[in-house]
Amino acid sequence: MGDKILNIEQEFKDSIIKKYPDKRGKVIGIVSGKGGVGKTSVSSLLSYAIAAQGPATLVIDMDTGLRNLDIVMGVDNQVVRNLFDVIERGEDFKNAAIRAKPDIDEQGKPIEDENLPWICLSDQLKIKNAIAKQNFQELLEDLRDVFDIIVLDAPAGIEYGCRLVTESADEAYIVCTPEMPSLRSVDQLSNIFDSRIPVSLIVNRMIPELIANGGGMTLEDIELFTVLPVALAIPFDPG
Repeated sequence: MGDKILNIEQEFKDSIIKKYPDKRGKVIGIVSGKGGVGKTSVSSLLSYAIAAQGPATLVIDMDTGLRNLDIVMGVDNQVVRNLFDVIERGEDFKNAAIRAKPDIDEQGKPIEDENLPWICLSDQLKIKNAIAKQNFQELLEDLRDVFDIIVLDAPAGIEYGCRLVTESADEAYIVCTPEMPSLRSVDQLSNIFDSRIPVSLIVNRMIPELIANGGGMTLEDIELFTVLPVALAIPFDPG
């Protein structure tokens, strides 16, 4: 399968300029135990931020049946083919790859010279286990030769789609909020990782004012409760 994908898409492969052509691409898994904690927003913003530094970046929505990365990144009207079409039907990957929208300058014109991430979406109409693990991991191995960074936006929970991400990533970040229901889910989620990859937390919707007044959990409290390091804390912004 791998040779077929690379041969079919050699033109697309040649069009992607890797920042580190001699290194295999790194796969980053973004997961969460509960839905609604901002995981897809983190995946989207992270892919933009990485691409802005120059690496060839791909973000894949792994939530078969309930994808929303296309909406978050504003490309829902550009979807032609998806991950299922590539893996199970032999479709060219270039037909499922969508370039993210550029930022707009002060004159309202798109900034054409910025490096943007690519997006690949799951199938909105399939069941959760529609993507075969072996086929997906073979595709991922091929894509490591095309992209510097591949971000996998996992479905919430600890079911098939999430486990597919945890078993395929080189490093992972668990997105949570500083509330007990979310932090309790972190404990269950962290148990499905093995020791081969580093796992850290991204804590979303921190409220500094609340912590300053003695309410809410501090980052130290969260690390003590979850026994995981906090890589990033994102403050709550009502705007």
